[in-house]
Amino acid sequence: MAQMISSGSKGSSVSKTGRPIKFSKICLFTCIFLFACFAGLFGCAPLGNQNGVLRSEEYAETFNRQKQKHSRPKEKETPKKPPEMTAEGYENLGDQYNRQGDLPMALNQYDRAISIDPNQHKTGIRCKMGLVLLKMGLADEAIKAFDEVLKNDPNSASAYEGKGRAFLAKSELEKSKENFGHALRINPVLWQAHNSLGLIYDRQKRFDEAIAEYNRAIAIKPDSGVLLSNLGMSCYLKGDYKRSGDAFMKAVKMEPVNPKTYNNLGLALFRLKRYGEALDAFKMGGDDAAAYNNIGYLYMANGEYKQAVEAFKKAIEIRPSYYPKANENLKKANELMLKKK
Repeated sequence: MAQMISSGSKGSSVSKTGRPIKFSKICLFTCIFLFACFAGLFGCAPLGNQNGVLRSEEYAETFNRQKQKHSRPKEKETPKKPPEMTAEGYENLGDQYNRQGDLPMALNQYDRAISIDPNQHKTGIRCKMGLVLLKMGLADEAIKAFDEVLKNDPNSASAYEGKGRAFLAKSELEKSKENFGHALRINPVLWQAHNSLGLIYDRQKRFDEAIAEYNRAIAIKPDSGVLLSNLGMSCYLKGDYKRSGDAFMKAVKMEPVNPKTYNNLGLALFRLKRYGEALDAFKMGGDDAAAYNNIGYLYMANGEYKQAVEAFKKAIEIRPSYYPKANENLKKANELMLKKK
């Protein structure tokens, strides 16, 4: 064995010939670490390669497969076709557009519903189409839609009622009454048909018949402020101011924010010589200046010119810039008062 000779350097030895035969602890640990890394690397080789080294042809094949996998363009996703809507679905969509006031779109959806299921849905949807056409002011087209319903269902009260409304819009009152009559013979509780007949009789100044129709409508739908207001106006036109005032009073309790009804109530109360209450009603229907102008006009029409002048002056005092009409009425009332003297 070669004799170990100390070189004087800590942690190292050299042989007799002067070559180093032992590394420092740091070098020793480094060698162990590198050996473990190489051992781990080769230990992870595929099982098919027992030598632990990937042959060049295997490497090339693997590389090409990975390249093709990542370079292949992704297939575009085909958009999914939405499910086909049913006739009922299109009808419901048409109802939504109708409620929103988009009448052309409502018609479009109803037409699609009919094209899908013309037999099952023709009657109800065509009635809806007719009513939408009426809202659009197309009375003749509406009549055609209702006639189409009656071809398939001669006992459709809704179609007759719709035709009555269409002829009323065209001011063809006798044809309108005839169709409303057909509708009510089939279904006597169509309150809107009774109301429409009342409007027709009012136009014809047949107030007793109008009042009877409004009362029939109210018996079916007693919570309608519109019906009570129509009854009140018919009574007013007939000259029955007491019944008129009662009807308007009931109407404003049901619809307390309706200015038109309050103004009509003011008219009836004035005719009953309840002037303070009439003024209050006019105030509820507008503002104070408008109220004094309205009651001033009624005084003037009633020949009470002094009271008219006072009312017009009050209207101008409250809002001079807003009421030039009150100035005109004041001038006219003064002239009439002078003539009366």
